[in-house]
Amino acid sequence: MVLKMDELLTDEIIEIYKGLEDKLSLKEFKSRVEEKIEEMGGFCDTRSASLLIAQEFGVTKSTTIGQIIDGWSEEKNGTAVSVEGQVIRIDTIKEFEKYDGSPGRVANILISDDTGTIRTVLWDKLTDLIQDGGLRLGTIINLNGHVKEGYRGPEITAEQVEIVRHEPGFEPRNITIKEIKDGMDAISVVGRVLEIGDVRTFSRKNGTVGKVGTIMIGDITGKIRVTLWDDRALDIESLAVGNSVRISNAYAKKRYNVVELYVGSHGQIEPIDEDVPYEEKITPIRDIRPDGFYNVIGDLIGIEPVHEFMRKDGSQGRVVKIRIVDATGKINVSLWNEHVDFTKELDLGQTIKITDAFAKVGFNNEIDLSVGWRSNLELLKK
Repeated sequence: MVLKMDELLTDEIIEIYKGLEDKLSLKEFKSRVEEKIEEMGGFCDTRSASLLIAQEFGVTKSTTIGQIIDGWSEEKNGTAVSVEGQVIRIDTIKEFEKYDGSPGRVANILISDDTGTIRTVLWDKLTDLIQDGGLRLGTIINLNGHVKEGYRGPEITAEQVEIVRHEPGFEPRNITIKEIKDGMDAISVVGRVLEIGDVRTFSRKNGTVGKVGTIMIGDITGKIRVTLWDDRALDIESLAVGNSVRISNAYAKKRYNVVELYVGSHGQIEPIDEDVPYEEKITPIRDIRPDGFYNVIGDLIGIEPVHEFMRKDGSQGRVVKIRIVDATGKINVSLWNEHVDFTKELDLGQTIKITDAFAKVGFNNEIDLSVGWRSNLELLKK
């Protein structure tokens, strides 16, 4: 790939070169940039190639992990970065055979700073840092590399790693439920068990059998659903509602626009002897806004007939609309599928509690509540 001189020398590229002009001539710089783009197989633009050259000569400009994640888009694949962070997880080194038949090695680590966490991939020679014990939990590192789209968002492919110092006695920091954001990894959190679902078995596409279970945990800042896989799902059987637990090495992602926590083979869940405070917030009807989950208490003032319908997959669904009132207002509530049966024991004037109902704009531009798979209903007063 041949670059025209005027294509190369944008103001930003010139600024990068200024840090190198005592080490490289402009001609040498341009040649190295062209070689770097070829080396990266086209997954690297002129700016990123220039930054990678600067990194090789020790001329770097650090960025934060938060800046990488917040400004990420697939168009930025190959962007060069320099980051300082603390190693908070180290995965097992995997060996494999490359296309040319030579042996290869790869390992993932997770690094963190005050702004976030990001997965980093170490290839071949860089995995020696793990084998030799130079890289361990708590180690502060400087790394140069490039960012690409990974399985759960942006990740860094490391090109250079420098060990800054070791932090003895490292323990991951617990965060609150409110701090959990989509895409976060290596999450450590404590909470009170609010609900426990059944553990179910399923078959994967490769024919193996897996297990999955869910719980809901809460702390003083909120609550979150936790999905546990395989061996971790079996840990649910030793829990009871009201227990306090510590979850570590979990990751977060959105499901139906709601952030949930996932615990896989790297994660752990364990009971702890600690009273984690939790108080369920009840929202007055007048304060409900669209596109959020709410807990409400109200008196039943209306029940419509059950409506049955056919889903796209041919299965049958049910829905019934009720209306409730509190001291601040009235609202329509749609109960879906198995929740329809709740109306069999209802009479007008009874008080009900609804948790985790989703608010959306319905007919006549009124806000309605939808009671679906993650919601609960409770009869408080007959």
